[in-house]
Amino acid sequence: ILDPDIRPRATREIEAMQEMIQLLIEQGNAYEVPSGDVYFSVRSDDAYGILSGRELDQLRGKKIKRPEQTCEIVVDLKGSSTITLSNTKGEQVVLAYDDAANTFSMDRNKAGESSFSEAFPAKTVAPVHGDIRQLRIFVDRCSIEAFDAEGRMAMTNLVFPTEPYNTLKVTNKAKATVYAIK
Repeated sequence: ILDPDIRPRATREIEAMQEMIQLLIEQGNAYEVPSGDVYFSVRSDDAYGILSGRELDQLRGKKIKRPEQTCEIVVDLKGSSTITLSNTKGEQVVLAYDDAANTFSMDRNKAGESSFSEAFPAKTVAPVHGDIRQLRIFVDRCSIEAFDAEGRMAMTNLVFPTEPYNTLKVTNKAKATVYAIK
């Protein structure tokens, strides 16, 4: 193994990084939220997903009646809503959009196996920039990823259900459609 020719240090490039972030914001490719954090707008980049070779829309299979171990759930929102994924063992993950508080949360306190760490059961809360009208939720054997359709919010959590989530409940005027993943 050869030593690298150059050993850049991030701490020496902070000013350049800040300038790049400001340029991304000015070009509409990123946005700042009230906390001061800056997020990349994935919908601003036509080539987003090219590294994986798959666009989000290409993952979608046929409509199915209920969640499966691997699936996509599209939720059309009209204000605050709660989306609960559960199984017959009473394990559940609760996703919640609060339009008044401008937050999105994922509660995995009862999501399944967690005996490996006292800190694992948790509720994750993130700020939301603007109104969310549609969520795309990707479920697989041990993770749940939620994106707003405009690419302004994303959240991922690990979950370890002892059997797949097979029931979906949405509150308020939300409408959910479940798709298999190709």
